[in-house]
Amino acid sequence: MMKESHPDVAKKMPNDAETALYNTLYTYKERNEEVFANLDRLVWTNFFNYRIDEYEPNRFGFCIFDEGFHGNCILKFAIIDFLLQEIDKLRETKEKDIPSFVQELNKEFERVNYGYRIVNNHVIPITDPIEIDEIEKATKEITDNVKEHLNKALLFLSDKKSPDYRNSVKESLSAVEAFCYKYTKKVTLTDSLKVLDKKGVLHNQLKDAFDSLYYYSSAKNTGSRHGWAIEDNTFVPKYYEARFMLVTCSAFINYIKGKFSEDLETDE
Repeated sequence: MMKESHPDVAKKMPNDAETALYNTLYTYKERNEEVFANLDRLVWTNFFNYRIDEYEPNRFGFCIFDEGFHGNCILKFAIIDFLLQEIDKLRETKEKDIPSFVQELNKEFERVNYGYRIVNNHVIPITDPIEIDEIEKATKEITDNVKEHLNKALLFLSDKKSPDYRNSVKESLSAVEAFCYKYTKKVTLTDSLKVLDKKGVLHNQLKDAFDSLYYYSSAKNTGSRHGWAIEDNTFVPKYYEARFMLVTCSAFINYIKGKFSEDLETDE
């Protein structure tokens, strides 16, 4: 079955958003000439796969304002994703004092009222600061496997060419399942919720609510967790289901981590 297109892929990036993106990159260039030059070359050689001997400086401006790319959201978002990954590598080396490109770009997108923000190095159509905060908090100070599930959920959700909302839902729930295992040692989320309920960590109705979300993701007519069982696809998760699950699961992780995790015992 053909995957659903992202809800905004057909829309062009408005002129003011293009200008905001360009100005942010230009400011970044002024502060980090050497780093910018290396990133600029990487866009040419590794992103577009063009010959290095044909390289010309300021490929960013070319990608943003060239007539062939003008308004192309998919290309611009892909370039931003590429740059963020490369900047993140530089930040990890701690060799350079890299300014917060993400913070500056998000501020500019907010200023021009553009309906996208960068969350965990992915450009996604979420602008609510509370939702963004929940996702970002959930990916910090947690085990690598939980972070990996959440990052995959973000990746499936943010893919502009071929979003995979079903697997985004699956990864969001898997993140909760992996997180709860840390405290309950139970493999399934249903069993973990029972333990948390028994310990008094969760109100019974809250347990039932998340149990229902878990069964929703496992149902044969959604196929989020068992796609191989799907035949009729009577209800295929779309963007807003995937977004809801990502934000809700992130908030649930923060709920357990922030309010109760220090007092939890791992024994039943």
